[in-house]
Amino acid sequence: PLALVVVGTTFRRREGSSLQVNRTGPGAETSTQSRTITPDVQLGLRNGVSVTLGFNTLDQDSRSNGNETRLDQNDITGGLNYRFRLPRSLSRSRKQVRSSLSYLQTASRTCLLQGTAAECIVVSDVRRREMRGGLDTDLLQTLTGGLQVGYTINDARHLSQRTSQISIIASFQLSLFSGDYR
Repeated sequence: PLALVVVGTTFRRREGSSLQVNRTGPGAETSTQSRTITPDVQLGLRNGVSVTLGFNTLDQDSRSNGNETRLDQNDITGGLNYRFRLPRSLSRSRKQVRSSLSYLQTASRTCLLQGTAAECIVVSDVRRREMRGGLDTDLLQTLTGGLQVGYTINDARHLSQRTSQISIIASFQLSLFSGDYR
């Protein structure tokens, strides 16, 4: 059933520091370290279904003037695409419909460790989930139409604030390229 399998991973580690020298007294030093791992998978099935999955994790530590800021972020993404023909009862020419479904989940947490404090104080803790689905097709030779529905939840935990959003988008695209009018 599989026509295509693609597996990939990206590893990245970055380090940097700077020292600002003062004429009197000690200098100010800043440094940043980050580590990122991003594995992903793409599957193509023989029936035309395409599935993508991805994960991203970021750990970053920034130090400046005796304080440390820590960032931990994790993202999960997924997508499903499928093309199918309309039934003859809806379209004599059986136009092709492109369908898509996507998912995004992200969690980002930042905390501040001051001086010699034992506990890292949470400054920001944000979570987001987003789901989208859509259909589009060629209505005429030069006109494409589509419908997309989405649902998003934003959760700012450090503020105890949660919002959700529903979106419905109808779109039309008209091609005005002279080569299309033959």
